[in-house]
Amino acid sequence: MQKIVVAITGASGSIYANILLTKLLQIKAFAQQKNGGEEQKENMDEIQSGIGRMVGLVNALLNVSRIDLGTFMIGPEPTDLIALCKKIVQDSEPRIFERKQKFNEDYPEELKPLSIDPRLTRMVIENLVSNAIKYTPENGTITLSVKKKSGVVNIEVKDTGYGIPKAQQKKIFTKLFRADNVLAHDTEGTGLGLYIARSVVEQSGGKIWFESEENKGTSFFVDLPEEGMRARAGSRRLD
Repeated sequence: MQKIVVAITGASGSIYANILLTKLLQIKAFAQQKNGGEEQKENMDEIQSGIGRMVGLVNALLNVSRIDLGTFMIGPEPTDLIALCKKIVQDSEPRIFERKQKFNEDYPEELKPLSIDPRLTRMVIENLVSNAIKYTPENGTITLSVKKKSGVVNIEVKDTGYGIPKAQQKKIFTKLFRADNVLAHDTEGTGLGLYIARSVVEQSGGKIWFESEENKGTSFFVDLPEEGMRARAGSRRLD
């Protein structure tokens, strides 16, 4: 509990606290409903889902705290980036199937192991893939590609989703930001994932950016140094 309090203090503390309170009240409401049979099962499913979202939110809050305090570590090690990408897609297949989306993968025939932090790299790519799935309507297309370029390895996650309104694009990597057109579709999110992704990429010596057009889709790009991520000493890992 003490760690959570640390994460929600500061200028954005009341916003974080309200997010947590809203989710807790939703779970409480489902728990208090006294129904039987199928309705009771549906309520329990909602409670379990709500708890899962709460855990994800708390982890995100703790990650933001560790980033802002400068206490998170980066531990590069030789990693098969293509295998890592394939595993992320494999784990995402149930959601892709549910939304009837087409998912393309494009990798080089050969890529030597990169000196990267596999945990953090997975976190970044997973966030971009998850967003692409979430913000692309049914029957849309998502593409994850890896390319070797001069001095870097480039990762691109491209979708045919809602896109980001031009007037709001400067805010996309800020804490708690969610574009108006996304809110209109009532998709879930904390507005913290891209802030965490940018912090991880930039503090490890990489670069992240995007191109987007509303109602046509978005492409996120990540450049990782070919010589590997920059190591960073710290007392905490990001979850």
